[in-house]
Amino acid sequence: MDFLKRLVSRITKRSANDGVWDAAFTTYPSDIVEKAFLDNNKEWVFVAVDKIAKSVSSIHFKVMRAQKSGDDVEVFDGPLVDFLETPAENLTGKDFVYLNTVYKELTGNAFWEKEKRDNLRPLIPTLMRPVVHAGRISGFKYTEGVVERTIPVSKVLHDRYVDPRRPYWGVGKLEKIARWVDTSSYANEFLRLFFVNGAQFGGFIETEEETDTRIKLIKAGLANEHVGVNNAHKIAVLPKGSKFSAATANMSDMQFRELDEQYRDKILSGFGVPKTLVGFMTEVNRASAEASEYIFSKYTVKPAVEDLIEFLNVSIAPMFDETGQLYFAYDEFVPENIEAKLKERELALGKRPYKSVNEVRAEEGLAPIEGGDDVPEPQAPATLPPGDKTIKATEKRAKALPKRFRSQVRKEAFIDDILARATEVATEHIDPDEHAHKKFTGRVDDHEKLIEDKTRDFNNRQEREVVENLARITKSVSKGDILDQASEIAIMVDMISPLLRGLMIEQAIEEYAAQGFEGSFDVENSSISRAVELAAKRMAQSYNDTTATLLKNALNDGIAAGDSLLQLTHRVREVYAFSDEVRAKALARTESFFIANEASKEAYRQSGVVKSIRWYTAEDERVCPYCGPIHGKVIGVNETFYKKGDVLQGEGESTLKLNYRAIDVPPLHTNCRCFIRPERIDIG
Repeated sequence: MDFLKRLVSRITKRSANDGVWDAAFTTYPSDIVEKAFLDNNKEWVFVAVDKIAKSVSSIHFKVMRAQKSGDDVEVFDGPLVDFLETPAENLTGKDFVYLNTVYKELTGNAFWEKEKRDNLRPLIPTLMRPVVHAGRISGFKYTEGVVERTIPVSKVLHDRYVDPRRPYWGVGKLEKIARWVDTSSYANEFLRLFFVNGAQFGGFIETEEETDTRIKLIKAGLANEHVGVNNAHKIAVLPKGSKFSAATANMSDMQFRELDEQYRDKILSGFGVPKTLVGFMTEVNRASAEASEYIFSKYTVKPAVEDLIEFLNVSIAPMFDETGQLYFAYDEFVPENIEAKLKERELALGKRPYKSVNEVRAEEGLAPIEGGDDVPEPQAPATLPPGDKTIKATEKRAKALPKRFRSQVRKEAFIDDILARATEVATEHIDPDEHAHKKFTGRVDDHEKLIEDKTRDFNNRQEREVVENLARITKSVSKGDILDQASEIAIMVDMISPLLRGLMIEQAIEEYAAQGFEGSFDVENSSISRAVELAAKRMAQSYNDTTATLLKNALNDGIAAGDSLLQLTHRVREVYAFSDEVRAKALARTESFFIANEASKEAYRQSGVVKSIRWYTAEDERVCPYCGPIHGKVIGVNETFYKKGDVLQGEGESTLKLNYRAIDVPPLHTNCRCFIRPERIDIG
């Protein structure tokens, strides 16, 4: 690899000195210049761009007519529909979308010239130059061969990925990953020349000849007979007094496969294309393949489609429709997030059954069973959160209103919902915080039991491995001798993370709905993944560190006492018995309360109207001397109650040092039962 690094270094250094790149608008030296962007649509660049463009062009685009009721209808005839079928001469609708996408991905710009009768003609972006005055484009210079012509701005439709350096122009992804593409191309060209030059490295001819003419004749003869693929592996005869010395480098030094894979992955990721979608299926299962398809559709294709739709509605639709009622749209194509859909359905139905046993069996291709046609009755009646109907009833209406009225309608519905729930609470003489705490605790309890069971499973596996390794212990041990901390932490994180995520999503959706916030909670928000990842890692590190400390102390005590292997085994089993009985339960209660409180806080953040939160205790005789004094404490929704390392004063001289984490939400300590409530809601 060092050999190739030196090679690439020399090549890139040469290209930087050739003066072939535009220093004003390129981040770093590259052989890929603006005029050659389209020429570089090959190899991995082509694979990525073609995948994106074909995906975008496969979407079903349509024309819609806006209705005052909000029930917009699809239009199947008219000039906008004709445009989608034949937007330009000799181009279908799919061709138009494909070409527009390819141009933007490679160059950042797509240009269409308006001809007679509103026909469009594609313009090659690399042949276009803007005429700029006072930071604005006043026209374009278009050069075809040796002919240059000026095109007025009014005759050109310009779609682009805005370049922050030149807001009037566009920038493509290729420019930003130019050096990755350079390196991949250099490596492939080097490999091609390697085969062209005889499928083995060059070398040196040592000869006693002194005249340039004789030396040139020897080189020419060898090149004629032994250079090139067709001449590979021939037996060479050297002139008298000559000797051939091969170069020391070999193919294994080059590591071309590793280099090709490295820059292939970089180029694909630069364009936002998972490698599983272009045929690389190593170490891929169905779940990861579906995840790749979902990520590609949502985060690569959909933004490109949304950008194209905006261009069509801003630049194309007004050409054919003066009323402003018609607009371009598309059919939803991002694969469903099944987990989130099931969770929302479960909440909407109040966790009540909605399918019979035989319906489920039919979906699985199984025969019906006797008595399986009835939908099971719920064990307890379930009610929708108060206020849901009020919000739902206004959503449709609000969508049909002009933009300036929408926020007012939603605000009025939100206020009505708050007043209705306040009246209900006052009439029934219920403490709303106490009522919310009971529902919160009940929701957490179900997940807490799952986390506790998973932690015991983790303990059981770990116990077996520790016992199996006891025979190798002959002297005092450290924590690292007993457990592979990194491995155990990773296993626990993988085991617990799905449970924490499930609880966080459920609590956030419930709290969002219970408060009557506008719209719905975004379960795909990256804050959820970050919160779960941080909580799982912190919990796994702390739990395994404590386990290793307990085992170290127990085993060292046994070794010092001269215990037999059987007695050491008994000490280990006592540690895990304590972990199963006490620590697993405490961990499950503490971490489930934390992630549920974090979920409520995320719901408040997403609402955009909650400005502060309040600490609420269980308000019973079990409230501890540390939590009691902070009951009712209010902070901003993005602030923390206490910093990590703060020390709280309890009764008498007792203190509590907060060394586990900063306290942005409860719990304050192990087995804490506190939770947060929204304090200040700003709706105007």
